[in-house]
Amino acid sequence: MKRIVLVICLGLLSSGALLAQKDVDMDSGPSFKDRIYTGGGVGFSSGAYSSYLTISPTIGYMLSRKTSVGVGLTYQYYKDKVYDAEDHRYGANIFLMHQVFGPVFVMGQYSFLNMNRIPSIENNPRETFTRFLLGGGVSQPIGKAFLNITAMYDVTYALDNSSNYPYASPWVFGAFISI
Repeated sequence: MKRIVLVICLGLLSSGALLAQKDVDMDSGPSFKDRIYTGGGVGFSSGAYSSYLTISPTIGYMLSRKTSVGVGLTYQYYKDKVYDAEDHRYGANIFLMHQVFGPVFVMGQYSFLNMNRIPSIENNPRETFTRFLLGGGVSQPIGKAFLNITAMYDVTYALDNSSNYPYASPWVFGAFISI
């Protein structure tokens, strides 16, 4: 159960992409500023073995009424209670989203996370771990905000391979609110 919660939390944090939900009249030639949207996520998890706090702001650009691209940054403070170690992790992502019909969208996201392995070997250099996620989701309005639910799969995930660390599963499920 803890592994499922961890995967859901990672999904909440790593899928910082937001569906282009601004009501912009694309026929009237909106300005560059009108096509920009912001968002992101904040997350916290704590268990018997580790805790982390993540901040992931994003900025997107509406190419059309249904398609958007964007970038995001990630900062994560990680505390390992077993090894009494901590780490400051940094990352970024780029994403592309397309609304297929109604509230349903497809998306792709490439991301990386730079971190120290824990337990750390003395003089162990930082390592960068990447993901290439493909999937989709649904977006539903809630007043002036939107509830977004996503399911994405890491197409570069290799079973029984330490190159996947720190990701426990190729699946990333997420739910986030965008305003």
